[in-house]
Amino acid sequence: VAKLRELLAAALTRLADEGAQLVVAHGGQNNEACMEVAQRYPKTHFVVTQGAVQGANLASYDVLQEESAYLGGVLAAMTTKTGVVGHMSGIRVVPGLKGRAAYAAGVRDTNPSVKLLTNFSGNQDDNTLSYRIAKAQMQAGADVIFTMLNAGRDGVTRACSELRTRQIGNVIDWTQVNPSVFVASAWADVGIGVYDAVKDTLKNGVPGPGIRKIGLKDPTAVRLTMAPDVLAPVRERATETASRIAAGQLLVPTAYEGPEFTA
Repeated sequence: VAKLRELLAAALTRLADEGAQLVVAHGGQNNEACMEVAQRYPKTHFVVTQGAVQGANLASYDVLQEESAYLGGVLAAMTTKTGVVGHMSGIRVVPGLKGRAAYAAGVRDTNPSVKLLTNFSGNQDDNTLSYRIAKAQMQAGADVIFTMLNAGRDGVTRACSELRTRQIGNVIDWTQVNPSVFVASAWADVGIGVYDAVKDTLKNGVPGPGIRKIGLKDPTAVRLTMAPDVLAPVRERATETASRIAAGQLLVPTAYEGPEFTA
């Protein structure tokens, strides 16, 4: 971690030295490095996307992907036929942990009798591993699995195709890629933080201020997409829940304290 921070700080320093007026660091892993470099370059504006830092010349744009993950939990609880749903991710980073917590809360708040199987494998890209874990969750009864993976998603998709299990994707609209497998997708366009930072700087001369949170209020950034075969009552419940979250009437939990699934 310390080595990564040093590398990020060095890259940010080079950009500031070259005279950049605005430096955007994509991803919360830049939090500490940006804090350090921003203090040394007070005339340069710094932004961290998916960040949690702020200062006189430092702002964060945080796309709340946990809000669409909560909606995924609502859908999973309403569409499961076995009463068991799954969650799979790789590395225990903050966005993944918050997404898991939100999904778990969405399941629990919709139907507390539904059982959740949740796993962090330690690898976002290993398809052999993700295939094995997905099969294990399915053998334990899961018929809907929410995946927060990178290349390793393909292993889950293969297992879903073999056992006719549905999957909920994230980040992009996976229902457009494979609607027979993906019943929904927790859309979260984290790149919009870069766009908004540049837009705000052009409009106001500075980004920010502080930590700007972008959630379901902006459906171009965060929303739940659903496959064509999702039933009307499920769509209506997801839409109503999204409205409550956007209005601040429902707060999405970001911490999970339940059991873990091992395979």
